[in-house]
Amino acid sequence: MPTLNVTIIAGKNLPKADYYVRLQVGDQKQQTETQKTADPKWNEAFAFEGISSDVLEVQLYKKGALTAKKIGSFSVVLNNLTRGKEKTWWEADGLEGAQIQLSVTAVDFGAQPSAAPTPVSVSSTPSAQPTAVTKKNMLPPMPSEDEVNRQYAAIMAERGLDQDFKHPHAVQKVAMDAMTVENKWALVCAQRAMTSVPKKMDDSPAFLASKLKAEPNVKLLQNLKIILRGKPLSWLNELFSAGGLEALLTLLGEVELEVNRKSLSVGKLNEADESLMLQEATLDCIRVLMGNKVGLDGVMNADGGVRKLALCMDSFFPERTRAAELLTVLCLQDHGGHRRVTDAFTHYKARKKEQRRFETLVKLLRLSPNNEVRTTYLSLINALINKPNDVDLRDAIRGEFRRIGLDDLLKALRESLELPRDRDLEIQLDVYDEEAEGDDKDLRDRYAEFNFNVDNLGELFRALSDKIQNAGLQSSFLAMLQHLLLLSPGDTEHGMRTFLLACRMVRLICIQKEEKIGTSEDNQVDFKELLETVDTEAKEAPLKRKTEELEVDLTSANKRVETLEIDLAERDKSLRQMDAEIAELKAKLAKLSGDLGTASAELLSKSAALQQTSSDLQAKNAMLESTSAELGRTKTDLEKSKSELEALEAMRASAASAPPPAPPPAPAAPPPPPPPPG
Repeated sequence: MPTLNVTIIAGKNLPKADYYVRLQVGDQKQQTETQKTADPKWNEAFAFEGISSDVLEVQLYKKGALTAKKIGSFSVVLNNLTRGKEKTWWEADGLEGAQIQLSVTAVDFGAQPSAAPTPVSVSSTPSAQPTAVTKKNMLPPMPSEDEVNRQYAAIMAERGLDQDFKHPHAVQKVAMDAMTVENKWALVCAQRAMTSVPKKMDDSPAFLASKLKAEPNVKLLQNLKIILRGKPLSWLNELFSAGGLEALLTLLGEVELEVNRKSLSVGKLNEADESLMLQEATLDCIRVLMGNKVGLDGVMNADGGVRKLALCMDSFFPERTRAAELLTVLCLQDHGGHRRVTDAFTHYKARKKEQRRFETLVKLLRLSPNNEVRTTYLSLINALINKPNDVDLRDAIRGEFRRIGLDDLLKALRESLELPRDRDLEIQLDVYDEEAEGDDKDLRDRYAEFNFNVDNLGELFRALSDKIQNAGLQSSFLAMLQHLLLLSPGDTEHGMRTFLLACRMVRLICIQKEEKIGTSEDNQVDFKELLETVDTEAKEAPLKRKTEELEVDLTSANKRVETLEIDLAERDKSLRQMDAEIAELKAKLAKLSGDLGTASAELLSKSAALQQTSSDLQAKNAMLESTSAELGRTKTDLEKSKSELEALEAMRASAASAPPPAPPPAPAAPPPPPPPPG
């Protein structure tokens, strides 16, 4: 029984989260382990035995806290494989910017190696990293490079992918331009092998169209998606003639109603819900169809087709993101693409009861789960605003977005960018700002020829009167002013509405320029939409007037604040200068304190020395006083001795001049001794 081996190798270009890959062939399902990284490396091998389907479905999931969310999916046609030969490649189609590397091997089925051409990707264009061609591929001899390029160009033209077609899928366009001559030859040989196989009944356009009308289901749409990728334009024309495109768009409308009904009754749907899966599969088929000019024109010109795509913006992620991508492609197409998409959003506003057109689109931009999805929505917004050639129309649409808060939202998004990861979103933000700046300049410059202030009512009225008089239209201008006078905008709500309506009508006439309003489909005036817009403006006029008054007050307050800020800045400057001076004085004080400490220490040292000296002096003084007293006593003694000496001297002198003295008398006889005791 047929056996298929599949190895899921790795993934890349993912924000960091928990990812796993689910595989399905027929009723057999298997999946990888979950890896939490931006660049998962699974390297997990799986075997599918006894397979009964010729399609391998590969689905990438992001695991959340409660449920898993499908990021994207792609399919691999198994009957293009070579028996026993492993095929390895990176796949990006259908994965919302991510890529998965995988290898597949048809173990015991497929074409024989000796005769089989090189397998090619199931995409309508080559994969971003095509497998190199070697001698082992057993391809027929390759002709000259010019001949290979001629045959390759013919195949691309058959698929509606010639160089004149602006491919809506950038990744595929890059891959087409990067193809080597060897890989181009491999694709040519593979196309020959596919066209040489007899057509199966269940691959015929008529059969598939009838199945889409009678019993549409997810499996049928998945097979159709694969079939569409390899078919030439002639096959697509047959499918369209058989009603295949009409059936797809009818199915899209029916599924949108069912998804909307279920969401209203049960809230958010599970991703496994049959209606949601059917919507996703239908959008995938339309996406593949729009990969060539025939399919793109078919979807754009189909009755109600673009409107049905726009209604899918009210679905769930990732279905609404796919719808936004397709609407962006359609909006950028010439010959009515932009008009049909803006009409689709007008229809969406009426169906979904929006207060303002585009408010759901801005809401999705604000609430998107990541910046990659925000890039998709902002790309659509830029296409809606910047596609028209007329600056007035661009300014009018930009004004619609600004009135629902787009500018503030984009400012917040720019402040939250993390580069280089969010480089694509930054590019779209730059596009919005640069185009807005350019249009504002163009709108200002067109009044440059007038030598007066167009914002001054008096000057403007005088200039307009002169212009009307020169053209001989005074009576018409006068009648217009008289009618405006009767509107009395300040008296009643009706007067306000009619005055605003007149203003809107004049603006529409200016936007139409030289066109004849109402004479063709492209310049019809939708009075119902116009009146709805005027009703909204009339209801908001008092608030707008109050807002303008508040803005004047705010401007005055801002001026006062600016004055106060200048004063505060001057005071702050003075305070900073005073702080600097105080710091300088503190430094000087610290230095003086240090010097004072040093001087105090020296003074204390000297004081101690002086005290010691004083003590020594006191001791010496005491000694001196003692010595002085001793000297005084000595002096007294000396003076006494001197006096005695002088007296003796006088006595001696007196004695020398007197007669000699008589001799002393004889001593007396001693007394008798006492009688002895008794």
